[in-house]
Amino acid sequence: FSLEGFYVTVIASIAAYTIARAVAGKLNGLRRVTFDNTMLFWHYTVAQSVAGLLLVHGFPRLLGAA
Repeated sequence: FSLEGFYVTVIASIAAYTIARAVAGKLNGLRRVTFDNTMLFWHYTVAQSVAGLLLVHGFPRLLGAA
């Protein structure tokens, strides 16, 4: 779970950077690459966490070990 904690820390810092750019007016409809990259990494982080939880908790239950 330390990898997931690292991803949460990284996505929090990326989100803070994206919010700072939006507040500064450097993020709009034409200049939205920062937002798109943040969204892409957010989706990756969620998918990675769900896959990890399914592997750790779902696989043993599928085999009947739990």
